[in-house]
Amino acid sequence: MPVLLLMSLNKSLNNDIMIDRDNFTIGRSCGCQFLLDNAFVSKIHFRIRFSMPDGSQLPDGQAFFIDDLSRNGTFLNNEKIGNESAKPIKPGDIIHILRACEDTQDKYFSFKAKFPPLKWGLLLRSLNPEYNDIEVNDEPFDLGSATHCDVCITLLILEPV
Repeated sequence: MPVLLLMSLNKSLNNDIMIDRDNFTIGRSCGCQFLLDNAFVSKIHFRIRFSMPDGSQLPDGQAFFIDDLSRNGTFLNNEKIGNESAKPIKPGDIIHILRACEDTQDKYFSFKAKFPPLKWGLLLRSLNPEYNDIEVNDEPFDLGSATHCDVCITLLILEPV
């Protein structure tokens, strides 16, 4: 499954958001996966999805969509998405909740979209003391007959680019 990192650009909100599931919601409702406690933020302000509304996969080349579910506005690269409308998200896109207010930056929230690479590793533990354990970090990897190995995934790390 794809992963999207929304890096906070707001001075008062220093939380980045790691989106690793479909239909991830952001808003002020306790039912959202990420809460923004601000009166100008809708209960469910926007949703990030990896699939079409019917559950089918997005067309090739499109990994993420943002659905504006707000009354006050969600902006993608300074263009209003529009209530009940959707736009594709690309690396480097900027998402604003509300427009920038002149008097303070605390009345709006901004995020930059990044697609972090998935890093992984396998540790092949030998059941036979005559063989060494093997770390695998690249694919493909040929185990051969593998009669002397027990395979287990030991580490999955997500690192922002």
